Parts: sequence; structure tokens; C-alpha cells
Amino acid sequence: MPGFTKHMYLNDLNKIKSDFSNYIKNIIQILSEEYNLDSIMYILEKYYPYECQILNEKYDYYCLKDKKLIPLNKKVRYLMPKPKSIIRGLKITKKILSKTYKDNYALNFDKNLQLENEELLKKEREPKINKIKEKIDKAKLKAQEVEPSFLDELMGLYERKRTTQKDKVYIFKELEKYYCLKVISFF
Repeated sequence: MPGFTKHMYLNDLNKIKSDFSNYIKNIIQILSEEYNLDSIMYILEKYYPYECQILNEKYDYYCLKDKKLIPLNKKVRYLMPKPKSIIRGLKITKKILSKTYKDNYALNFDKNLQLENEELLKKEREPKINKIKEKIDKAKLKAQEVEPSFLDELMGLYERKRTTQKDKVYIFKELEKYYCLKVISFF
């Protein structure tokens, strides 16, 4: 299957771009009279915090994958742009950051309408944010927040060729119990 990982990455990147285009469409109505890319990023992080966190995690993941290829003298596969560059490169962002759009927006700007739209978005997003936060908190309660010394050995056993499917399931179930950076990056 040549190019499978590259296609997976491109699908991932296209999904990110599509999702963030929709998020920006939702926040256009609550932009201030004078706005820039930083204010758009701030509003995105305020109303879509977990989505932004996922974007940052994917950026870190693909950068880590590229860093692993460099010492092996292999061609870098992904070259994922930084999250801010992804947002800047979206068609909708280019459109709303254009001078003509900004001037038109400033002429038609209504502070009361902006505050009203912000309240509507807040009412829509807060339950969703709280629901995700509750799920994360529940998962953290179930997991132990320690990093036992045997985690490295378990992860090493998982990747051995002689490890059976049954052993892999057991290792997976055992690792699922711990909440630490090693386990998160393993999954």
C-alpha cells in the first residue's frame, strides 16, 4: 500500500481545514470592529478549546514522526504547517482578513448585534465544552496518574515480533489503566 500514511495525513489535514473553516464561519459574527489573525485565534481557543488542543496535538504528533525519520536518513514525510499557519491559509480566513472585507465589516459593525451573537454562541458552545470536560475528568479519575517503571518494558513487549495477539490485548488493557505522557504518546 504505497502512500498509505501520506494519504492518511492528507485526509487528516483536509478534515482539520474543513472543521476550522466551519468554526470560523461561526465566529465571524462576534469579531470586534478591529480584528486580526491573533484575535481570531483567541476567539477560536475560547469557544473551541478542545478542537484547538487536538490541532496542536496533531501538529506535535506529525512533527515527532518527521523527527524520527531524520536520523534514519529518510525523506521527511509530513512537514505539517503550524496551527496558526493552517488557520491563516484557509480560504475563509484569507477572505475575512482582506482589506476590503475588513473595511466593509467596520462600516456595518453594530456592537449590540455583536454582543447578542456572542451570547448565542456562548449558549451553544458552553454545554458542549462542559460535556467534553466532564468526559475527560471521568477518564482521568479512572486512570492512575503515576508512571510506573515497567511501562517501558510493556511497550517494548508490545512491539516485539514474537508477541501474540492475546498478549497485545493484555498489554493494551494494562496500559489503559495509566494516565501519563508515555501512555498517551503510545496510543
